[in-house]
Amino acid sequence: IKIWEQIVNAIKKNMHLWDKVILITGPYLEQKDYVRLCEAVKQESKVQVLRYSSNMKNWMKASNLFIGAAGANMLTEILSTQCNSIVIPRQISESEQLIHAGLLEKRKAVRMCTLEDIYQGKLDKMVREAMLSPINIENVNIKMGGANNYYKYLRL
Repeated sequence: IKIWEQIVNAIKKNMHLWDKVILITGPYLEQKDYVRLCEAVKQESKVQVLRYSSNMKNWMKASNLFIGAAGANMLTEILSTQCNSIVIPRQISESEQLIHAGLLEKRKAVRMCTLEDIYQGKLDKMVREAMLSPINIENVNIKMGGANNYYKYLRL
């Protein structure tokens, strides 16, 4: 829930940049934490919290900014939809997410906010920068051909 709290703080600090905010938690957030998240944003008329969305890819394409985990599947969806994004590597014991997100950040395909950055309160500044100066993946020269080509884009 700490990551969600920081995301909510960043959203609130930058509320003037949003027409609408949709927070999709995914099915694995514990019910008590989902309730806490809903409580944290209930006064914000622009914010809607959803547990799950079957059309996540459409939301990603339509968004001005997508904030999500930095797992391999999510990174592939970000590249596929070419959305402006901030990714958060959440693995603690393994470095796969940090490595992949870092390589894609070097190619200017995503912005990465580490857990350390999150806990130091740096997400709100990164959100503001991402909204005011979005990444345009079309200019990054990454063309995804599906998961078969994913490994190619991680090589420098």
